[in-house]
Amino acid sequence: MAIAHVAMPIGAWQTFDYWIPDGLDVARGDVVRARLANRAALGVVIDVDAASEFGERLQPIDALSGIPRLPEEAMALAAFVSAYYQVAPGLAHALLVPPPTRARKRAAKEATQTPPDPPPFHALNAAQTRALEAILASAGTFAVTMLHGVTGSGKTDVYLAAATYVVARGGQALILVPEINLTPQFERRVQSALPDVRTVTLHSRLAAGERRANWDAAASGDARVVLSTRLGIFAPLPHLALIVVDEEHDDSFKQQDGVRYHARDLAVWRAQRRNVPIVLGSATPSLETWARAQGDRYRHATMPERADPRARLPAVRFAPLRGADVRDGFTPVLREAISARLARHEQSLIFVNRRGYAPSLKCAACGWESQCTRCAARLVVHRDPDRLRCHHCGHAEPLPRACPECGNVDLLPLGFGTQRLEQAIRAAFPNVRVARVDRDTTRGKDAFPRSRRTSTTRRSTS
Repeated sequence: MAIAHVAMPIGAWQTFDYWIPDGLDVARGDVVRARLANRAALGVVIDVDAASEFGERLQPIDALSGIPRLPEEAMALAAFVSAYYQVAPGLAHALLVPPPTRARKRAAKEATQTPPDPPPFHALNAAQTRALEAILASAGTFAVTMLHGVTGSGKTDVYLAAATYVVARGGQALILVPEINLTPQFERRVQSALPDVRTVTLHSRLAAGERRANWDAAASGDARVVLSTRLGIFAPLPHLALIVVDEEHDDSFKQQDGVRYHARDLAVWRAQRRNVPIVLGSATPSLETWARAQGDRYRHATMPERADPRARLPAVRFAPLRGADVRDGFTPVLREAISARLARHEQSLIFVNRRGYAPSLKCAACGWESQCTRCAARLVVHRDPDRLRCHHCGHAEPLPRACPECGNVDLLPLGFGTQRLEQAIRAAFPNVRVARVDRDTTRGKDAFPRSRRTSTTRRSTS
């Protein structure tokens, strides 16, 4: 009787033994269905043996899952994550398994739709060409290149030129971006540069069917460019020839919940394992990447100027946010600057480092301040609907009508976030269209295309 040692998706450090029914071809890397206590679950076969120390007190494997057998590289990656980050083997191997799905036909249809108006792919300038040559000098072997380019220097064009090179030679390129909201725009850039190459995206907000279809395309080698957030580092890529980590300094590459890992570091490990080049791009490299580049462990390519020769670095002015004439983060300097842009029929882009209405709620009488009951963070005031939300653990509760300590109804929202500043701008410029872009308004994968269509409709009817 053949025995399979299976890593199940729980926090146990041991694997579980199951006997393999006759006629079922099970090998290392197979994703199988089996009973775990009283429920069905997917597990990854770690090894196959001739006997088990538990004798005949074993349950059988129910069936193969239909997911293609995981390659040895993926199995090695899960084993490394388990050992290096001290994660239970079952949880580490569960990262390799795509989500179950039933809606495959609809997902495939959505995945093949062509995004509108892709931006053009520009020819490389001298600095970009030197950076590309530095990357391609290690084609076919492992090397880490830190691509340090100022904002607007055209790092994306260098990524796409390198991807074009490896794809033309039968390889696959994995491009990791820090945020889900960056994938639609980046995908249009890729499809503009490589119109005849299949490109797929992988991130957690895709419908299960679309994500599975894209995972299958990557695992089969049909998709030559895979654009993904941090979870894409676990996707099987049989022809992997290049890895790019865009904005490598970004904390979004760190998985903080469940299995904790750093996708950038795993990307370097995987590139070394596959003996392929990897590019770590940023305008503000992380300290560890910078130190390794200075210490000659990483190659260093620089692009110190904007890609467009007409572009100039912006003029910077400091405008204090404190003073009697400041309202909701809206200063007279900001009002004058926006007014000047509107008079010239130009746009203004305002960055705020906090979402929500206000970072905290405080009682003017006793000094009570809203605190999360599940962690040590402050609760953030949100409007529409009125809620207090914790941006660390996700806890939410109704906005209190009075202080829970003294009963005072004079509760003050302290500071300002995107919602409060939007309200102030709308009040100052009531006839101007204002769009707020933050995690609250762009949760859906189609949020940007919808806002674009809405903006176009408003312009055509105004």
